[in-house]
Amino acid sequence: MRLAFFSPLSPIPSGIADYSAALLPHLAARLERLDVFIEDYEPIPSISREGFRIRHYREFEPDYRAGCYDRVLYQMGNNSFHEYIYNLALRIPGIVVLHEFNLHYLLAGVTVHHQDWEGYLRELEYNAGPQALERGRLAQAGQQELDYENIPMNRRLLERSRGVIVHSDYVGRLVREAGFHLPLRKIPSGAELQAVNAAQARTELAQLAGLPLDESTPVLGIFGVLKPYKRIHEALRAFARLRTLHPGVKMILVGEEHPHYPLRPLIEELGIGDAVRILGYVSLETFITSIAACDICINLRWPTAGETSASLQRALALGKPTLVSEVGAFRELPEGAVVQIPVVEREVDWLFEYMNILLNDPALARAIGERARQYIERECSWPKVASEYVEFLEQSTGTSTP
Repeated sequence: MRLAFFSPLSPIPSGIADYSAALLPHLAARLERLDVFIEDYEPIPSISREGFRIRHYREFEPDYRAGCYDRVLYQMGNNSFHEYIYNLALRIPGIVVLHEFNLHYLLAGVTVHHQDWEGYLRELEYNAGPQALERGRLAQAGQQELDYENIPMNRRLLERSRGVIVHSDYVGRLVREAGFHLPLRKIPSGAELQAVNAAQARTELAQLAGLPLDESTPVLGIFGVLKPYKRIHEALRAFARLRTLHPGVKMILVGEEHPHYPLRPLIEELGIGDAVRILGYVSLETFITSIAACDICINLRWPTAGETSASLQRALALGKPTLVSEVGAFRELPEGAVVQIPVVEREVDWLFEYMNILLNDPALARAIGERARQYIERECSWPKVASEYVEFLEQSTGTSTP
């Protein structure tokens, strides 16, 4: 099979970029031809190119029209890094990989961020009807915010696509419940089991974060872009209570800060600035090292966009006991491989109690982490994921005739 594959790659700061870089060598080993199409930048040297070519996306269409590809695959995320992919997927339909169900931020990037309000309003009405259009006009007038949470804005893409890959039954159900009947396959998000020296990782984190850390210092971590729906305020409040029982505990936040979700004022208000560090965006190697240095990871979501978290997959692969929200795709994780936190009024209480339990019972924490690693090894290895991709691609029509 000859495959055209669209995805951002590092140095683009995207979890999907890292996902694709890990997947590509395993796909290449199973395909006759694999071309990866990106925008105008140079991928980082550490990305393996064995068995495939990386090309500018404007080179795709002439080869496609000449019949050089059997299938076209689009990795789709909910941010501006996927704008060129979205536009092309509408013109040349193929298989789309939905890393999350809601694409509203992406559609706003394609339209509003280019001052194309008419285009945005047109898509809004197409996706959600006249009432949504009226609310959109209020947003255009500055009288309310865009309704990112409640309108997924994926109708046109899914109507045009020849098939869809999702990472969870939850997103699969959302696709079907929205009335789309295209071929669908659930393929777990991949992850790689890695052996990282925990003591060395702790030393490197201490230097990076400027925190006094020894082997006995408890460290909690939150990873990925620090967005509002990741419940970081709630996690910080629970952490502040935890310090009354574990005065030496530390917390790291590793990822880009969100411009509309300030964290530093709350950290100062809670009086935990000496124990919390926001490290910002870091290289993938440092990202993994920072996870390895933690005792507990926190990966919460509410509301959920149906996303599967790459940072969660890495934490599980590293055998870290992780607190997740009891919603969406997270509810499908095996019992005992994560700690499920109810999204209720007492969310901070639940977080505090489980943080405390895991710190007081290292054997329990290790058992949860080991079950997490076993789940990744059993269901999410990259060779298994790549084989499932190829199987679905071979069964599907993949693309329209040039």
